[in-house]
Amino acid sequence: MNKLREVECEDGSYYVAETAIVDPNADVGPETRIWDYAHIYAGAKIGKSSMIGAGVHVESGGILGDYCKVQRGVVIYGGVSAGDYVFFGPNATTTNDRNPRSFGPWQKTETTIGTGASIGANATLIAGNEIGDLALVGAGAVVTQPVQPGQLVVGNPARFAGWVNVAGEVISTDEAMQPDQVREYLIDPRLAIGEYIKNSAF
Repeated sequence: MNKLREVECEDGSYYVAETAIVDPNADVGPETRIWDYAHIYAGAKIGKSSMIGAGVHVESGGILGDYCKVQRGVVIYGGVSAGDYVFFGPNATTTNDRNPRSFGPWQKTETTIGTGASIGANATLIAGNEIGDLALVGAGAVVTQPVQPGQLVVGNPARFAGWVNVAGEVISTDEAMQPDQVREYLIDPRLAIGEYIKNSAF
């Protein structure tokens, strides 16, 4: 594994591979690690203790919260805002224009990803949709509409496939009735994640 160099930042230091690029005026939090060939653009913001995988690009205006994990090949475009504890699987794709052309004006459309949500490998998020807290987007899914907190969606276009617990396990497939367990942890997703981490053996 390549050695990371230490870079001072507000409240401490973050760590960057020699082949990665962090532009001046990028905002990176302490204890975050940025791996090979990643590029963090000026105007991007990444919170503390996050992991940015090889080849990841976080463009100007892209926002990642604390304790995020972004796997290889992901691009976080400007207008995409992810909360704390968000996971992006390898080559997950975000977008920021619902009607893209190589000509004419660019109309940025924002995408919001809630605390603790997971975006599976090779999934695509169409701009303008909200992914709720602790939702799970299955691998290869194409999200064309908002995903409710605590839901699992799969397929193209992505459709409801269940309600999941904090661990991401399906506990119900009745779309019409949100389970009490889901309702309880969504009151305070950060607290629920903290309790799960505390009680799990890693």
